[in-house]
Amino acid sequence: MESCRHVFQVSGIKNREKKRILLKGINQLGGKYIGGSVYRHSSTHLIIPQVLPGEKFLAACAAGKWVVTPNYILDSVQNGSWLEERLYEVAIFTRSSAAFYPVRQWREKVSNGRITGAFQGWRVLLMVQEPTRRDMFKRLLKAGRAEVYNSPPPTFTSITHVMAKPVTESSKSQDAPCYPVSHIVQHLFGSNCVDIKFNITDDPVAEKDDYLDHDFSNLEAELKSVVLKKEGQPRLCFLQFLGYHDPHHPHSQAILADFSNVGTMIECGLFIEALDSIRSSAFPGLLPPATNLISLLQYAQQGNATSVFLRNFHQVLENLLLTNPPWLAPNSVKKYYAQVLQCPQCKTGLWPFLETAIRYCLSSGVTCHPLPGPALPTLVDFHYDIISFCLKLFQGELHSVTSRDFVRHQVTQAPSTFSSGSLLCGTFWTVWEHSTLLPRSVKQLIQLIVQAADMGGAETAKTQKLHLADTMLHLLSVLVEFWCQQHLRLNQRLVEKGLKDLSEHLAVVSQDLPPAVLVELVASVRSSRLKQTDEKGRTPMDLVCTPGQKEELLSSAEVGDSTQRHEGTEVLNLPLLEAGSSLLCHLVVSYQLERGLPGHSQPRDKPNSLVYKLVRALETHPLQKVTLDWTDQRAVKLVEDVETLLELSQGKHREQVSRAVRECKGESTTVLMEILENLSSRDEMLVADL
Repeated sequence: MESCRHVFQVSGIKNREKKRILLKGINQLGGKYIGGSVYRHSSTHLIIPQVLPGEKFLAACAAGKWVVTPNYILDSVQNGSWLEERLYEVAIFTRSSAAFYPVRQWREKVSNGRITGAFQGWRVLLMVQEPTRRDMFKRLLKAGRAEVYNSPPPTFTSITHVMAKPVTESSKSQDAPCYPVSHIVQHLFGSNCVDIKFNITDDPVAEKDDYLDHDFSNLEAELKSVVLKKEGQPRLCFLQFLGYHDPHHPHSQAILADFSNVGTMIECGLFIEALDSIRSSAFPGLLPPATNLISLLQYAQQGNATSVFLRNFHQVLENLLLTNPPWLAPNSVKKYYAQVLQCPQCKTGLWPFLETAIRYCLSSGVTCHPLPGPALPTLVDFHYDIISFCLKLFQGELHSVTSRDFVRHQVTQAPSTFSSGSLLCGTFWTVWEHSTLLPRSVKQLIQLIVQAADMGGAETAKTQKLHLADTMLHLLSVLVEFWCQQHLRLNQRLVEKGLKDLSEHLAVVSQDLPPAVLVELVASVRSSRLKQTDEKGRTPMDLVCTPGQKEELLSSAEVGDSTQRHEGTEVLNLPLLEAGSSLLCHLVVSYQLERGLPGHSQPRDKPNSLVYKLVRALETHPLQKVTLDWTDQRAVKLVEDVETLLELSQGKHREQVSRAVRECKGESTTVLMEILENLSSRDEMLVADL
C-alpha cells in the first residue's frame, strides 16, 4: 500500500551516482521508480532539481502531481520514513523576488476535487506536423485531462482549442480559437511563465543532447566550496586583542602578592589610596584580591565617590584585562573575574550585574537593589563604563574562540562542543539553554535595547541612550556570533532555526519603533548574522497563513503599485523611505560579505576565476541548463543571484525605481542609489571583459 502512494519519476539529473543514491533511497523506503524519458500517468511524484523545460515537469504540473527536489528523498531516508512533501516542492523566484510554486496551484485544485486536471473540459484539435513532437504534446494534454483529436476531428465533436505548430492558415480556419503550442505554458503559469524562462517550442530531443554536451558539475563543486568557506568564517574580528598574549609571562597560574596594606586602607576608609596602590601593581599573572576590588566597587556604587575615582577604577579593570585576559588563563582566573563582576550586595552573577548597570543608565528604577537616585550623571557614566568593559571582555573571548586559541585546563574531562568554560557562555546560557539562541537573558537584553532606542527626553539624554543602545547591539552581535560559531560545524540547521527565531523575536519587540529609530538601530548592527533572510528564500508574504489576510495584503500592494506607476516627483514619507533605504543598503552589503562571490581577480587570472567562468556560462547558456543536475541548492541560489547582477548591468532595476526615489536627497536613499549604480557599473565591466 505504501509503495502505491510513492511512485517516482526522475528528470534533470544526469549524474549517475546522484541518481543511483536517489533510486536506492526510494527502494529503501518502499517506493517505486518508473524509468523512461516520457511522462507516465501512473507516477505520483516527480523528482527534479529545479524547474525544467521538459515533458515530465509540464505533464506532472498539468496532472496535479507532487514535484519535489532530490532533498525530499535524501531527508526522508535520513528520517527513516516519508516526510511531508510540501516543504520540498520546487519553487522559483520571480523578478519581484517572491517565491513562486508553479505546481502547487494545480496540485491543490486536483487534490481538493475541484478539477481532474489543468486542461479539464478542453477538446483539442492537435495540428503538429512532426510525429515525435505531436506525440509529446498529446501526452502532455492528456495528463491535464484534455481530449485530444487529430485532424480532421470527428464530426460530432465540438472543438474548444486548436493547438498548432506552426500556426498556418489551415489551422486558423477551424471552427475554434487557434493557439500556438506555447499557450500550454501560458495557461499553466500565467504571467510567471516569463520568469520561468523556457520555451515549449524548443525541440526536446535536441535540448536533451545539448544538455549532455556541457558538464557544469565542476562549477557546482567550486561554488559549494565558496559557500562552505564563507559559512566557516567569523563575522566579527577584534584585532586589538592580538597583543594581549605576553609570551614572556606564561599564565600557568595566578600569581598572588601581599596586598594586606590595601585591605587595611579600605578598612580605614582610604579608598582612593587603596585604588592607587592596586593601579601600581598591574602585571601579568598578578591579581589583587577579589575582596578588595569588590569593596571598592561597592564604594563606587554608593554615589559618594568622585569622578576621578570612578575613572581610575575603570582603568584598573582595563589594565587587569590587558595583563590577565581570562581567555588565555586557567579556570581560576575566569572564576576570579566572575567573582569580581557581580553586584557586591546581591552576588547573583554577571548578567544581573550588567542588567542593573543598564537599567540605571536608563533611569528605569528597577535594579537588583536600590541605588542612589535620581540617577547621578557621574554614576551613570561609571555604569556605562562597566557595560563597555564587559563588552570588551566578551569580545576578547569571542576573538579567542574564533582564532582557535581558547585555553582549556580541564584535561580530565572530554572537550565540550560548547565553550561552557567561558565567561560569555556562563553569563548568558545555563546548562539547559545551550541549544537555543534566545535564553532568558538574551531576551531581556533585546528588550532593553528596544527600550533604550525608544526613550524620549532631552536631546542630550536621547543621544546618551542611543549610545547605550549601540553598545548593547554590539553585545548582542557578539552573543549571536559566539553561539553560531559553537554550533555551525556540527548542526547547521540548529543555527538556521536559531537565527530565524531571533529575527522573529526582534520583529515582534521592535514593531512599535518609529522608522527613524529603526534606521539608527540597523546602522549600528555589526554582525551580518543579524541581517540574514529566511534560509529557504521565503518572503514575509509566504509566512502569512490566513487567506483573508494574504488577500488584504495583496490588495494593499496593488494599490501601492498603481501609485508607483504614476511618476511623482515628491516623497510623501521621507522617514519611511530613509528607513527602507537603510535596510536595503545593509542587506546588500551584508549579502556581499555573507554570500557573495569573491571579487574580481587580477587581469592575468581572470579567465580562470570562478566569477568569470560563471558569468561566461550564464552568457552562453540559460540558468536551467547550467544548473540542470545540481543538487546543492546553495550553489543554485548563488547562480540565480549572479544572473540578477547581470540584469543589473542591463539597467533593468532603473525602471522599477520611481523618479521621486531617484531624485531624493535623503542620506540613506542616496547611498542606496549609489550602491545599485556601482553594482551595475561593475557588472557592465565584467561582461565587457568577456
